[in-house]
Amino acid sequence: MESANCIARLAQIYDWSYPAWSEAQRAQAIEAFQRAQAFFEVGHHPNIDLPDRASNWVAVIRGAELAMQLAVRGDGGFGLQERRIAGLVDQLRQHLDTAYADTGWDQEGLDYLSYGLTIAVPGIIGSLDAGIGALDASWHRPQFANLLMHSMSAAPGQQRLQWGVGVANGTVAAAPLFFTNTPSAQLPAYLWHYERTVGRLAPVPRVGGSQDLSAILYWPVGVREQDPDLGPAEVTAPLYDDHAGAYQFRSRHSDADDVLVGLQNRNAHHLGWNGTDTFGLGLIGHGTAWARQPAKDYAKLELFSKPLVDGKVEPAVGRGVTLASRCYPGQHGGFLSLDGSGNYQLATARRDVAVDLRPVGGADTVLALHDTFADARSHAYAWQLSPEPGVQISHGATENGAATFLLTKGDAYLKGWVVGGEAITFATVNGALQVRQEGTAADFRIVLAVGAGTPPVATTEGHLLTLGTTRYDLDDLAAFTPAA
Repeated sequence: MESANCIARLAQIYDWSYPAWSEAQRAQAIEAFQRAQAFFEVGHHPNIDLPDRASNWVAVIRGAELAMQLAVRGDGGFGLQERRIAGLVDQLRQHLDTAYADTGWDQEGLDYLSYGLTIAVPGIIGSLDAGIGALDASWHRPQFANLLMHSMSAAPGQQRLQWGVGVANGTVAAAPLFFTNTPSAQLPAYLWHYERTVGRLAPVPRVGGSQDLSAILYWPVGVREQDPDLGPAEVTAPLYDDHAGAYQFRSRHSDADDVLVGLQNRNAHHLGWNGTDTFGLGLIGHGTAWARQPAKDYAKLELFSKPLVDGKVEPAVGRGVTLASRCYPGQHGGFLSLDGSGNYQLATARRDVAVDLRPVGGADTVLALHDTFADARSHAYAWQLSPEPGVQISHGATENGAATFLLTKGDAYLKGWVVGGEAITFATVNGALQVRQEGTAADFRIVLAVGAGTPPVATTEGHLLTLGTTRYDLDDLAAFTPAA
């Protein structure tokens, strides 16, 4: 991996600097390429050898070698390398086809998606520039730019939706590379988002790193940025991936107050980094991450935002099923029904959720969730939210028949109502909120409202919760269709 990191950069520098370098300088670079070639051709590891080619190792190692082979082709005894280049192109095609969903989602998370592609893309684009078209369709299929537009907040804390082992804050180094495969109609919207999350208008502009040359090389000259909310429907509609069980929503593209929602179910699995993401929730709004995940800190259970069973995460991944998914007309939200029983290894583990991205009853966004669990033996269930540091948590107050909890930071809030939960208890564990039940069955009927200022007040009747003029039936969320 370390050799690949260096060789990819040297290949680019060799290609750009070739006319200005002396014969001695070129020979020194070729000597380094020869050593790397010998290593790449005989090195083996399951992450690059196994058939699915989905691990980021394939992007890094095969992508770096492809860039090298294209840059040095025909120089210093390298020959034309037709057979080797063809093999590298095919392995990268397999990687693009298996690692990334149509939405651009990758089970390893944003950081490894970015790492792999920052190394691989120069070789991919170099092959296309050289007239090798085998990667064209595979490179242009994943909606990487759209994934970033749905996952990266413009808040000062640079919060991001998390899945896999992606961290909670930061930019994405690969972002400028996606200027090359974003559909032309979406480029103005992506440029607007890029400038506010990575570029000159970002809270911390990304400058001075090796990847920032990509912004110069691939900048969409002549494209004028456009507010994504005024752009094509593809950049405002939620991203649904029923195969992987991965979903991203965004209320709008304006400022730090935008609300971003991520929901996971781990329907599929491949070799590589991954998280125990079943029923995982990501929630960012008003400059605050209300629900985050642990990245690689698996042992810190307080960093999960998801249900825990007997104090543990689910024992399996890749066995979830999406039962239903649909978008709401006239807004950017939608409904999901997810079966996580195969991952939790329980008789029943189901989540129905309505993501209502309208202002409702004084809140900016509402999530209504019904999580149902059942098994032959009794378990201790903890429905958990893990907010970012500095969030104040209170719980236990009763409001019109519903138990409530309240998370605040500054004037921003996340308020929750637990509907019909007579047997529930609350706890705060190492900065995480837990709603608890025990038994052979457990139902969590929970409504979350995100906003700023004074939190709204709701009324309940049985399994119904009314907020403003909107009623949520927690036992029949599939029937809910919000007004536009």
